[in-house]
Amino acid sequence: MELHITKELDAHPRLRILPAGLKEDILSALLAKADGMFRWAQCQIDTLAECGSAGDVRMASRNLAIGLDKTYERIICAIDGKPFEREHVRRTATSPTAITRGSQHFLTLLFLLHPACHYDRISSGSRWGW
Repeated sequence: MELHITKELDAHPRLRILPAGLKEDILSALLAKADGMFRWAQCQIDTLAECGSAGDVRMASRNLAIGLDKTYERIICAIDGKPFEREHVRRTATSPTAITRGSQHFLTLLFLLHPACHYDRISSGSRWGW
């Protein structure tokens, strides 16, 4: 896990330029809270990489989501401010390919966590409205 996190911190352009002490703090926080979940750690790294400044990264690293459910909730809530991503999620979640590959869990999560999301027409299959 430590090797993965270290490589990821060095791979992201915005994170690789952070002061060494801050990267050590991030590494420590991620290792302490990951509970062996690589997916959780990667989501946190991706979130930190979107921060605009070292101060924002420091603050975000001190307020990491606990567990994958809270992580996914934060990710879905953040989509509201990103129209392109919101449309991409809507199209991906409602595509026949996604539905046949078992994305029902994702659709359920999307429905439960995103207050602006609602099931549009049950009779038509899986059409979601925003």
